[in-house]
Amino acid sequence: VSAKDDKDDNIISATTEGADQLPNMNMDQWYQNGDAWYPGVQNNPFWDTANGGTAEYGYVPTVPEESIVVKGKAAKLSTIEAKVLVIVKLAAGNLYSGKFVDVVLTGGGGAKLDFGQPYDCRPTSLKGYVDYRPQLVNNEKYCASNLRELLYGKSDHGQVSVMLTDWSAPYRIDTTEGNFISTDDPSVIAYNE
Repeated sequence: VSAKDDKDDNIISATTEGADQLPNMNMDQWYQNGDAWYPGVQNNPFWDTANGGTAEYGYVPTVPEESIVVKGKAAKLSTIEAKVLVIVKLAAGNLYSGKFVDVVLTGGGGAKLDFGQPYDCRPTSLKGYVDYRPQLVNNEKYCASNLRELLYGKSDHGQVSVMLTDWSAPYRIDTTEGNFISTDDPSVIAYNE
C-alpha cells in the first residue's frame, strides 16, 4: 500500500498451511484383525494399541465404545489382569500415534513400540472428551515394594499426554529395558499432560 495515495502498488499472494485435524481424532473409525481392535483405517493407520500383542493371549484392553459417547464412537481403554504363559501382569489399555512392534516374553515381559507419527500440519487445538472412572488399587502384587504403601488401597490414575517433537523417525520404546521418552529430551518441543 502506498503511503501517498492509499493505492495498492504491489499485490502479492500468500498461501498458509492447512489447519487439518489429526487423522481419526474423533475415534469414529475402527477395524478388527482377528480378535484385536484397532483405531483408524486398516491400510492407513495413524493410531495404534498393544492389542496386536495381547489379543493372541485372549486380552484386548482397547476397544471401540458406542454407548458412553458424546457422539459417534470413542476409544474404551481398560486395565485387565493378563496371564501370558506363566507371567501374570496388568494389561493397560493404551492408544498412541505410532506402531506396536512386539510383545517381549523374556525378563519379566514387556513390549516394544515405535512412538510417534510424521505430521506436518499445525492444528490450532486438540479437543476431546474423557470419561475416566478410577478404581482402587486392590492387589498388592502389582505394587512395587517401595510403592506398596503409597499405592495399595488408593485410587489409580489415568493419563492423557500430548507431545510435539522434531524427531526424524519414530522413537523406539522398550519397556523391558526401561526405555521411555523423557520430557527433557532436546527433541521434545512441547509437552502437556
